[in-house]
Amino acid sequence: MSEQPTLYQVADAEIRECIAAYLKLSKTTGAMADVRSEHLVDQRSIVILLAGLGIRAFDVSATVAVEEWKRRRAVPFDIEAAITTEVYRHIRTLGAKFLDSVEKDTDGFTQFTAEFIQANSYLLPLFQHLGGIFSKSKLKELVGSVSDVSISAPGAARLAALLSERVDAKSINMTAL
Repeated sequence: MSEQPTLYQVADAEIRECIAAYLKLSKTTGAMADVRSEHLVDQRSIVILLAGLGIRAFDVSATVAVEEWKRRRAVPFDIEAAITTEVYRHIRTLGAKFLDSVEKDTDGFTQFTAEFIQANSYLLPLFQHLGGIFSKSKLKELVGSVSDVSISAPGAARLAALLSERVDAKSINMTAL
């Protein structure tokens, strides 16, 4: 079993942190009624503010973020977008690191071994995507019951065979995954 947390575990922890950051920001700003630079103490609070206003430019200073807030005060604040945007940004970054690891450890997506798959069950969402398997039910149908926490040796062998058959290393677009 892998010691690496799964994407789902990381996402769960990240969403909890983003909710806490949103609640703190909401409290200090009077429910986003009076936003000042000193309220935006870190990049996460800036992203939460801007995403809640529908703005997708996040690498800005607190001062710039406050100016954007002033321009868009009349726009309804979208709490879900405010919280999930930062979660997805974090998960996408982690997913890219995981994908780089898979590329390296499979010799450019050409050598999928049962041992590698079993030792790295946390990579299951990437294995699924690489294999064109977009549902848990289809995955279960093709390779049996596996999870991103633990993959049995027989399940890993079936998944390795399936990936070896389906993955065309030349057609993988690293930026699209």
